[in-house]
Amino acid sequence: MNALEFLGDSILSFVIADALYQRFPRVDEGDMSRMRATLVRGNTLAEMAREFDLGECLRLGPAS
Repeated sequence: MNALEFLGDSILSFVIADALYQRFPRVDEGDMSRMRATLVRGNTLAEMAREFDLGECLRLGPAS
């Protein structure tokens, strides 16, 4: 994993964690971690990208 990929993954995880915390402040840490893990999964992100028609905006490298 290169440095930019690591940074991007970290930022995405933070943004999603913050949004979940803002939306569900009373949910416990374990449940929130599971929700975040579901949202940052590759399949979930791919589905969101298709839903928002982001294909032409994304710059992708080879799959690992």
